[in-house]
Amino acid sequence: MNSRSQTTSISTLALPARRTSSVSSRLSSALSAASTAERGETQHGARIAAQHQIEEEIAKIKRYEDFTTIDWVQDAVREQLRRKARRRRQAGPYGALSFDWRQRILEAYDAAQGWIVVTIIGAAIGLNAALLSIITEWLADIKLGYCTTAFYLNEDFCCWGEENGCADWHRWTGFEPFNYIMYILFAILFAWTAATLVKSYAPYAAGSGISEIKCIIAGFVMKGFLGFWTLIIKSITLPLAIGSGLSVGKEGPSVHYAVCTGNVISKMFKKYRGNASKTREVLSASAAAGVAVAFGSPIGGVLFSLEEMSSYFPLKTMWRSYFCALVATAVLAAMNPFRTGQLVMFQVKYDRSWHFFEVFFYIILGVFGGLYGAFVMKWNLRAQAFRKRYLANYAILEATLLAAATAIVCYPNAFLRIDMTESMKILFLECEGAEDYHGLCEPDKRFWNVVSLILATVIRIFFVIISYGCKVPAGIFVPSMAIGASFGRTVGIIVQAIQEANPQSIFFSSCQPDVPCITPGTYAFLGAAAALSGIMHITVSVVVIMFELTGALTYILPTMIVVGVTKAVSELFGKGGIADRMIWFSGFPYLDHKEEHNFGVPVSQAMIADVVSIPSTGMTLKGIEQLLANDSYQGFPIIEDENSKILLGYIGRTELRYAIDRARRDHNLSPLAQCIFAPSRKTNTAITLVTPTTPMTPHPSTSTSSAPLDYASSATATINFTPYVDATPLTVHPRLPLETVMELFRKIGPRVILIELCGRLCGLVTVKDCLKFQIRFEEAASAEHNHHHHHGHPGDEDSAAQERVWEMIMAAAGWLSDRVGSLTGGRIRLGESWEGDRRVWADRSRHRGGGSGEILDGTEDVGDEGALELFPRKAKMAVEIINTSAQVPCGRPTCKCRVAADNNRFEALVQALKDALGPCSGLTSEDVDVEHLKQLMRDYVSDPVEWQKYAFGDASRGYTRNLVDEGNGKSNLLVLVWTPGKGSPIHDHGNAHCLMKILKGNLTETRYEFPDVETEKPMRVISERVHKENEVAYMADELGVHRVWNAGPDFAVSLHLYTPPNVAKGGCHIFNPDTGKRFHVKNCGYYSAYGVKLSEMGELGKVEKPE
Repeated sequence: MNSRSQTTSISTLALPARRTSSVSSRLSSALSAASTAERGETQHGARIAAQHQIEEEIAKIKRYEDFTTIDWVQDAVREQLRRKARRRRQAGPYGALSFDWRQRILEAYDAAQGWIVVTIIGAAIGLNAALLSIITEWLADIKLGYCTTAFYLNEDFCCWGEENGCADWHRWTGFEPFNYIMYILFAILFAWTAATLVKSYAPYAAGSGISEIKCIIAGFVMKGFLGFWTLIIKSITLPLAIGSGLSVGKEGPSVHYAVCTGNVISKMFKKYRGNASKTREVLSASAAAGVAVAFGSPIGGVLFSLEEMSSYFPLKTMWRSYFCALVATAVLAAMNPFRTGQLVMFQVKYDRSWHFFEVFFYIILGVFGGLYGAFVMKWNLRAQAFRKRYLANYAILEATLLAAATAIVCYPNAFLRIDMTESMKILFLECEGAEDYHGLCEPDKRFWNVVSLILATVIRIFFVIISYGCKVPAGIFVPSMAIGASFGRTVGIIVQAIQEANPQSIFFSSCQPDVPCITPGTYAFLGAAAALSGIMHITVSVVVIMFELTGALTYILPTMIVVGVTKAVSELFGKGGIADRMIWFSGFPYLDHKEEHNFGVPVSQAMIADVVSIPSTGMTLKGIEQLLANDSYQGFPIIEDENSKILLGYIGRTELRYAIDRARRDHNLSPLAQCIFAPSRKTNTAITLVTPTTPMTPHPSTSTSSAPLDYASSATATINFTPYVDATPLTVHPRLPLETVMELFRKIGPRVILIELCGRLCGLVTVKDCLKFQIRFEEAASAEHNHHHHHGHPGDEDSAAQERVWEMIMAAAGWLSDRVGSLTGGRIRLGESWEGDRRVWADRSRHRGGGSGEILDGTEDVGDEGALELFPRKAKMAVEIINTSAQVPCGRPTCKCRVAADNNRFEALVQALKDALGPCSGLTSEDVDVEHLKQLMRDYVSDPVEWQKYAFGDASRGYTRNLVDEGNGKSNLLVLVWTPGKGSPIHDHGNAHCLMKILKGNLTETRYEFPDVETEKPMRVISERVHKENEVAYMADELGVHRVWNAGPDFAVSLHLYTPPNVAKGGCHIFNPDTGKRFHVKNCGYYSAYGVKLSEMGELGKVEKPE
């Protein structure tokens, strides 16, 4: 610190007040020593309490940022501080525990709080499951008819005690074609309602939810996914989706709404609000309860949570999962939704044994299960890619059309017409003494039943492939079990027919003469187990669930044989079930503990080497805030200085933001205040570092002691952030194998691991970096395999096939629109310019992959185009072209945008941006949605044909500024053409704000810290990033100054929106990178305007905008 600042430097941490001794001279020396010990313990306890309260305040602000990973190490430290603070409060003057009845009751409540929470959660899950089961059955039956005695009764309750219907249950009409139409209309109504509610109120409620919950339990944060509205909408729309007849199940969504219930209820208790590890225990227990009520299998639910859901499952979590599942199942049994004492409709009892010769057919069922799982996962992922690429904006229409198609195709088939759970109930039953549905047990109808069951199997597989993943609550457990049951019943009927035709064969010699030898229902049961195991790649859970469904000990061994064969066959086609594949497809940062890797490379191959770090001293508050303005950084390593790179610690983004905000709230800080992050050998001795002795309170005015941080308003004040720095971050050697680092992430759970060599910072690595390397490694291996076998790239073939399918859909839609238009004389028009719409999506498809291959970094703007809508957003408008002018919402109530009537999407974007700004002053106005403007730019896929008339380049210049539109005078829109190998000087924007979209090529942006006008020194680089084609960036003077450079071999083109247009009117400043000295440039004119090249710079006024 220089001499000017030595006189005004202050201690950043308040010294503890010296305590005056009150010990009498008559007391013994022992008592004096005890008093001294007491004083030390009190101060130590105060420090622990202060640190704990700081952690709690940060946690209240943090609540774990969206789309980031939880740092389990920090979470464990926070819990230890909470326990220490609690013990200190209980301790007496000499460290002994004081006896207080009130305190003991509070302690007992705290200890029992976990069991209280899981009890309430289990009861709520069981109650919800019972109500949803009743509603689902009624909605499934209402499509076929109604009860004359009570409209709210389903067919089973209406015809209680009767078989094959009764007089009180009526079909809608006696005319079968009209019943067919009613069936289709109800299916469409239910699906449309479910999809509309999901899209409008809780986009997270779509899908199964198991993949996301696995990631959440592992530590990935998705705010709102387990929220209250997701719970409500999921519970309302799940019966509608099942009742619509879509080939989706309720078991996966049951896990989702169960975990939502656990999350909502646990947040009512303070113990779980700020502790992620305890919340993880509750979520694991809730997942077990969800499976338990879905299958009526409490033990199977616990094993499912252990085998499939949780990567961390200690004994305490297992006991609480078991207890939660037990309570939920008990409540469901008490509700008795089916009035049969059964927990689920397809629960059956088998009292016959099996024969050894049937093992051969059991193996066939196991092979079918493995092949089914591999086939469905492969084609469903392709369907998901197609949906993501082309159907993202048609979620409601897609679900409605799927329901209509399912109803039209499935109604003629007796086994597809009814609800899937009811069909499994029928297929599982023995023939003797049971309901004979559709002549299933009659020998003379075997052939037609076999044909019908085979058709049901094939049709159901097709609809499961295209339906799973649509934007309604959709599970795949029950559809898969229904498919396995129909195939298994087919095999059982065929085996029964063969045995009855050859009763004397030695193959069937173990059959008793007067007792039915083959029970086809058991084959259906085992086929369901095989299909469920094949699609989920789970084994033990399936065996236990199936055992609890039947209660037949004799069929445990056949079930194990079938599941074992299924597992062996499934492993031939890749590891991981549909949930794991969906995690990969969606790009969630999840390290699967079931995978084993052998990369053979050190962690240095996957780490980020160019790390933005903070020196322990020397940075100003303004520089720190400029770093925080870039939301791509989740934390910063602390180093001694830029030259030595000696690692001193790590500070998280949230902790740093919290410290600055609190300081600004309590004091008037100068942007030039010096920041200290660690004691340094170079630190001036005038700076005193003392551990805080008093807790930081939310209201400083009520505090009687000094705060941990003491700031001054002077520009030369020193701010000490040391209490917020993790001085012992997890570090590894750069030559440590990458597999070991991935194991550290799985077992310990840090958010980041720093790489150091001899104490020097080399880089850092996160879970996402490991997964990105894994993707690159696997893609390289796949490319090498395809090269050796002379195969083309499979992604190109998939893309071409998807394009052909989309062209067929658009052609069919165009044909239908033309027919309807001609029949109605043009009064009804279903759509316009189908070819133009196809072109828009074809252009987009060239820039978007069907699969994932990218890991969510937490900064992505994932919208409807993703595998799921990640959180509710404001209304968005894609700049798509239609032949008729239409008003569409801008995402804010005060502006309306009109889409251009021609087929130039760039002109439509220009008009949409202009209308979105309207009379507003700029991007910082309260009635302007900046995110909406960014989304408009993102949605436009660059086409040079559309903007080339504005792109005037000049190889003699670094870049040219070409005016496109001046808006309402308070903004301007420019196309900048960048010469290869050249760029702009370091410059500001004249206090304007800028949105930049890359139209062609790549541009490198380097941001610098705003220089100090009083001193001359080299400008400090804040960040450097390459913006690729179609990416959008934001820049303002608050974020620093920057330069843009075209490092490519060809001209690059970018679109810039400036508000207000200060640079065009008053110029800007450019900066010398070596000294930081700035120069004012008065004339920042245009090279062209409205597509007309100007004769010389600054002649804008001579060119009029064409009409």
